[in-house]
Amino acid sequence: MRAVVPVMEGGKVIAIVSAGETVTNVVASLAPRIPFVIGAAALLVIVGSAGAFVARRFVSRVTGAMRPSELSRMVSYYESVLHSVREGLILADDSGRIVLYNDEAAELLDLPPAAGDAQPVEVSELGLPPTIAALIEGGGRAVEESHIAGHRVLVLNQEPATPPGGSSRRPVGTLMTLRDRTEVQRLSGELESVRTLSDALRSQTHEYANRLHTVVSLLELGRTKDAIDLIAQQVELSQSLADDVVGAINEPALAALLLGKAAQASERGVELRLDIDEHLAPSALGPSDLVSVVGNLVDNAMDAAAGGSAPPWVRVTLTTNDALDCLELTVADSGRGVEHAIDDRIFSRGFSTKPADATGRGFGLAVVRQVLENHGGSIELLQASGTEFRARWPVAKKVGS
Repeated sequence: MRAVVPVMEGGKVIAIVSAGETVTNVVASLAPRIPFVIGAAALLVIVGSAGAFVARRFVSRVTGAMRPSELSRMVSYYESVLHSVREGLILADDSGRIVLYNDEAAELLDLPPAAGDAQPVEVSELGLPPTIAALIEGGGRAVEESHIAGHRVLVLNQEPATPPGGSSRRPVGTLMTLRDRTEVQRLSGELESVRTLSDALRSQTHEYANRLHTVVSLLELGRTKDAIDLIAQQVELSQSLADDVVGAINEPALAALLLGKAAQASERGVELRLDIDEHLAPSALGPSDLVSVVGNLVDNAMDAAAGGSAPPWVRVTLTTNDALDCLELTVADSGRGVEHAIDDRIFSRGFSTKPADATGRGFGLAVVRQVLENHGGSIELLQASGTEFRARWPVAKKVGS
């Protein structure tokens, strides 16, 4: 093998350089290196195959043996579900860091909009309410727990997130769902008004049946005047109460609620005293919120009065406070009152002075406070011989003001 190269100067060839090597020498030089090259290539193939096998096993374990196309389709479905459900969702890893939350959770907890490629965030960096933060960091199981977040009362559920392969495997994190109790309370308030009217009609049915039998008996005995007096007295009392309530309150739902509570109180042997301003100003609270506030306070007062000293009574005062431009509701009862040591706890969720075996206790006053604060109102416990609450909320703004 030979190579010849001319030497140029001024465009002319002035010399030629020639170099050569025999084929035998070339082969003798390369031959010892061929086994090393083959061995290195074989080693790279073996290492690459082993690495590919290990990676495949790891990916298969992490993804549950799903193919890339299946993973892509699943992620698309999960993204759609995550942002379309009406419940708040929070995903946390096994270290208690928040991995993902949806739009509803961001709205309920006043969080910044979630980014699709966000990294796990410490709970302390998001400013969550202490009770909710402790629940996420603890990773425990929670079923229908109520927590206060700002002006909202949220119902929380939390379950461990277990990877595919059975519940015996170690959880990889937790899944929390959140619901706004305000919507539930709005529906329960409407249901409570219907239930109250139903109970009132039921009690009135018994009362009128008894009165009808009395009137018939008086007529059979020939005491017509006594029968007429009894009928007139009952009609006058019922009509007077209805006129006082309906004439002063321009909200039919609230008027119906108070009339129903009056019938309930009569059935339970509790004297219900209603003191309502004439020409009461219109309320900024909607009908369902009014029913929730007044209904919860009156129900608590009647329970307290029934368990207190005789004679039991409940006083409901509803006035317009012109100085503060608000409506003022005062509910007092003849019960035993609230101990001073628990004054600051009665508005906390889940706290109740009623028997422990009573289900669904401890949320009435918390809901009342939440409804009032949402509309710029307030509620406070007044120091009195019994129990007396005072609630205030704005009057409805006039059109054009």
